[in-house]
Amino acid sequence: MLALAGSLYTLEIYNRIVPARSEVALALLTLAMVALYATSGILDFFRARLLGEAAVRFDRALNARVFADHVNPASADAQPLRDLDQMRAFLSGPAPAALFDVPWLPVYLGTIYLLHPLLGVFATGAAGLLLGLTLAAERSNRGRGAHADRTARAR
Repeated sequence: MLALAGSLYTLEIYNRIVPARSEVALALLTLAMVALYATSGILDFFRARLLGEAAVRFDRALNARVFADHVNPASADAQPLRDLDQMRAFLSGPAPAALFDVPWLPVYLGTIYLLHPLLGVFATGAAGLLLGLTLAAERSNRGRGAHADRTARAR
């Protein structure tokens, strides 16, 4: 819900503060917004730290077995080491945090529709556009990624 704080702030300013010309109300609302953004930043910081710690624990749990398999002369393939590095990088990156936010999308869009139906239509269209662009980028890069993987294995 902190993601909607900026929109709610703007709506309150134009609907209540500007018509009333209340500088005190503007100052208090701005102070509340600063506190909300600080809270959002702190929560994002701790979420990133937790995901980073989870990635390190995941790496520690598997790296000994993967490395032992790598130094085994029967399987001299370096791909498992690269895979483990990529999985650790994925877990410590922004993607898992975004996945945790996906279930809140209907609540977010519903709240935007409550603010104004036209804003809701725009937000739904923008979400659909982002989804379409993501799928198009995935299809476009799929062949290149497979080719790069085959080339790396051959090396």
